[in-house]
Amino acid sequence: MTLHPFDDGNGRISRALTDMAQAQDDSQGIRLYAMSVAILERRADYYRPLEQTQRGGLDITPWLLWFMDTLDATLQQALAQIERILVKSRFWRQYQAAGLVPEQTKVLNRLLDGGDKGFEQGISAAQYQKVAKVSKATATRPICSARVAWRNCRAEAAAPVIG
Repeated sequence: MTLHPFDDGNGRISRALTDMAQAQDDSQGIRLYAMSVAILERRADYYRPLEQTQRGGLDITPWLLWFMDTLDATLQQALAQIERILVKSRFWRQYQAAGLVPEQTKVLNRLLDGGDKGFEQGISAAQYQKVAKVSKATATRPICSARVAWRNCRAEAAAPVIG
């Protein structure tokens, strides 16, 4: 048996109810993850165990396994996000007195926010110019010190956290 009380929006309501139920269960004022995003991203995988459960008997094990796997993926994403925030915080603590100009700060924040996938090959003068919204001549001067700071940040991020 399947309940679809509305012509449209049943999935959105289901995802919202999932997040609400988890928020009530967590009993905390702040949540660092939202499962609804992962459910939406894995929607295609969601339908297989759901249909299996609807057409079979009362065994909901396949759906529960999918749900727990999705919850685990959600928590792993949250932990990765927290680690990126910690790396960025450590970086700015170390370089807060480095005398960077606002354009360098903006570019470094963009690099830090990009994580491992952001500017994998470094940053070119053209990319710096676009992110910082400066002229080509202005972009080439500070990029050298920004590259050095970024290399140090990536090395720091790869180092084990002690403490």
